[in-house]
Amino acid sequence: MFSECERIIIEEAKNGEFTCRVLLNGKWVYLYSKYRPRFTVKIDCPNPTRPCVMLGLGLAYELESLREQTDQEIIVIEKHAVFMNFLRSHPELSKLLDDPSITFYTGDVIHLPENFPQKFNLIKNRVCQLDEDYYDCALAKLLPKRKNKRKRVLFFEHITIADDCILTLRESGFEVIKAPKLETEKVVDLINELKPDYLFSINFPTTVFEASQHFNIPSIFWAVDTPCFRLYNKDLRQKYVFLFVYDKFLVNDLRQKGTPNVYHMPVAANSLRLSNTVLSHEDKDKYGTDISFVGSTGYESEYNTSNMDQKFSPETLKYLYQLYEDQLNRTDKFILRDLVDEPLAELLKQESGLYLPVSDEICMSRLEKLTYLLGKKCNELERIAFVRTLASHYSFKVYGDEHWKTIEQKGLQYMGSAEHYHEMPKVFKSSKINLNIIRSYVDSGLPMRIFDVLGCGAFLVSNDRDEISELFTPGKDLVIYRDLKDLVEICDYYLQHDDERQNIASQGFETVKSEHDFRHRLLKIFELVDAEFSLARLSPAK
Repeated sequence: MFSECERIIIEEAKNGEFTCRVLLNGKWVYLYSKYRPRFTVKIDCPNPTRPCVMLGLGLAYELESLREQTDQEIIVIEKHAVFMNFLRSHPELSKLLDDPSITFYTGDVIHLPENFPQKFNLIKNRVCQLDEDYYDCALAKLLPKRKNKRKRVLFFEHITIADDCILTLRESGFEVIKAPKLETEKVVDLINELKPDYLFSINFPTTVFEASQHFNIPSIFWAVDTPCFRLYNKDLRQKYVFLFVYDKFLVNDLRQKGTPNVYHMPVAANSLRLSNTVLSHEDKDKYGTDISFVGSTGYESEYNTSNMDQKFSPETLKYLYQLYEDQLNRTDKFILRDLVDEPLAELLKQESGLYLPVSDEICMSRLEKLTYLLGKKCNELERIAFVRTLASHYSFKVYGDEHWKTIEQKGLQYMGSAEHYHEMPKVFKSSKINLNIIRSYVDSGLPMRIFDVLGCGAFLVSNDRDEISELFTPGKDLVIYRDLKDLVEICDYYLQHDDERQNIASQGFETVKSEHDFRHRLLKIFELVDAEFSLARLSPAK
């Protein structure tokens, strides 16, 4: 053992290097790998032409990596003397102390040198979690405060709900700046320039997360789609990252696997914008139909792009398609999770070379990944079978990916893709019945499509999930089908009963308008974030 204090132990790793374990929340955890500590260090210098401030020294592996990436001035702030002592005694790393462009600070006396540029790279070492208050205070001393007291949100664009969210936040008193998709380095520059109080993104863009690691400000990610494998990375387990997920099952799963700041947040709709959509005579002619479906075939999945069906033996393929058939008979629940086991995973690997990597950095098993992969194939089979059947009985228009064009079915009209903000509401309002097929691998959450259709005041038929009965009243706000046979009977009935269909559509609209708009959701999100993380502890100008 190299050294020891009350909360920090530096010891030899399996490969002869040094590693470190610390006492956090009553548990001893390794800050670095106990096998190959240097290998786990991943420090990226956002802009090598700018000076750097590194919060936390640790074992100096990060500083060593940073120095290799830039020749600019580096300031290191470290609270714990044990790490400075380790650096002084290390035969290789101690040379960093002799570098004239690296300045070390310990204790509370922290300041930037004269003429230090206002724009610099901020690097947060993993050791910061040992004393977050200290490093928050240090950062506040280094950065100027913004005069404007309105909370500023840097909101990153997204093809679906971002604009509705931005409009709602502005109406609620936030200052919102919309940011385009950018590389990590440019996101860092933008944050340095705008100094927001919050970062906000739909789903989980890696560049936004990577950039957020250089700043001590709340970073909010609202996941509205499945699967989002990035949510299972262990590097999300930090106090500045807040995950809001539309599916309760995923929230509970992530919590059980150790992700702290994760909350359930269903999707919503801008019912005012949607309901105000006006249909011209041309729109009614173009979009009018008995039934419409807006969604992909699901064909563009890893299963098909890897030609999995061609790699399996006839016996294995027969068994898989029996599993798919069992799943298709349960439109309300993802039963593949209980049917896929390790012997099957090993068989598929042997026959096809299927490789599903797992690592210590991701809390998702091989079986979980395989279940999603097979679930995507099942989703494709289900959607095509349902659309084919309905198209053979009714006037039917489908919107989505071009693979729909390859589906040979009399009566099926492929209409191309539907633009989200302007065209999709016209589709919903022009269709007598809007079909929603929740993906088979979605356990409980409700997709945007449900809220969009009801927010238009249109009639919706959907398969079931647990959260439908929690957020809506089946039979009153929308209609639920159990299987394909039931779906055909439902379509038959409601196409012949216009008044009942319109009454349900009207009630669904009222429910979305009063209970499921973006104002409800977003104010709740910021209420939860502020409750967990007081901005008073931080400089609001990061």
